[in-house]
Amino acid sequence: MTEDGVVCHDLTGVSHLTQTLMQKLFSERVRIAEGRKCPVMMIATNVLTVDFEVQLHASDPRLLVLTEGIAIVGDSFMIQHLTSMFLSYHAPGYPVERFDTEEKARVWFCLLYTSDACRRS
Repeated sequence: MTEDGVVCHDLTGVSHLTQTLMQKLFSERVRIAEGRKCPVMMIATNVLTVDFEVQLHASDPRLLVLTEGIAIVGDSFMIQHLTSMFLSYHAPGYPVERFDTEEKARVWFCLLYTSDACRRS
């Protein structure tokens, strides 16, 4: 967890997202955030493919309760396309946005949430 209360999953070097990886990241997030609801940033600059089951994982009731929102960071055509497809076919119960930079994602969190990032500003 960063100083501003955002759980950051750095997926640099990961080209394929699997259900197993997402479950592992969720378990780590629960541990790091001590079971509290928090914003999540996913640095996904190298992601090219995503298993369908990852979308199903996005609806897991445990995930819904513990997620303020997800900022996906990556500027490649593929991450833009994957994010757009995800939002078109699956509407999670929390906001999801894609950003070119981490800084833009943090501004979005501050505008939308009462996370530590906003309280410290």
